[in-house]
Amino acid sequence: MSVSRYRTAGIVINRAAQELGLPVVADPFASSDPNMRQLVQHLNTLGLGLLDTYDWEHMMVSYSFVTAAGQTAYNLPADYHKMRDETQWDLTSKLPLQGPLTPQAWAQRQSLTAAPTTLEFRLTTNQLLLISGVAIPGGQTIAYEYKSRAWVRPAAAGLNNGNTLGTDGSDEIVQFGDYILFDPLVVHYGLKLLWRAGKQFATQANLGDFIRALDDAKGRAHGAKSLSLAPAFTQRREQTV
Repeated sequence: MSVSRYRTAGIVINRAAQELGLPVVADPFASSDPNMRQLVQHLNTLGLGLLDTYDWEHMMVSYSFVTAAGQTAYNLPADYHKMRDETQWDLTSKLPLQGPLTPQAWAQRQSLTAAPTTLEFRLTTNQLLLISGVAIPGGQTIAYEYKSRAWVRPAAAGLNNGNTLGTDGSDEIVQFGDYILFDPLVVHYGLKLLWRAGKQFATQANLGDFIRALDDAKGRAHGAKSLSLAPAFTQRREQTV
């Protein structure tokens, strides 16, 4: 048996169905059972909700493009969800981009007659806009990090290491073998919670399970230094022994 960090949608749905007292089916996506159809839709809702719940490290993507002389508008990646703060850099000049500018600041910059020392940017629908006062220089490599909305790896793309998002990713499950790129226990408890809430059943125990699993997953999402409660003098003695 192989080990995988993530589970496929079909396995997640059937495991939740079994604990909810529902019949397990060969393929929930092909089933005409209303409960299976509800679980599929609940799973899609849950995935989008988890995406917004936290800045998951494995959903962050590094991206770069090269400017064309005079071009101000550049398309955001297809799986773009939100920009990661203070990661925007002009790698060619080794200077950070200033922004994102407010609409008021952007309007003011349009009247500039001399280029500022660094590029500035504004985010609009599906585009990043650059401004430099007079003309955008060409050949500048602009880089930034963003959160991907591709919380699903389609079955056809394969899981790989589970961190490859980009154009192969998706933000919706559509078949049994699609991989869900969130902690399996969080997804399991969250799916049961949504189904029971939709049926107006008691959810207190399910909510507790979900919150504990979610908090644990958040704690594992980022590495951190180990901390000691020992006095500083004791720590220095231990380090010199």
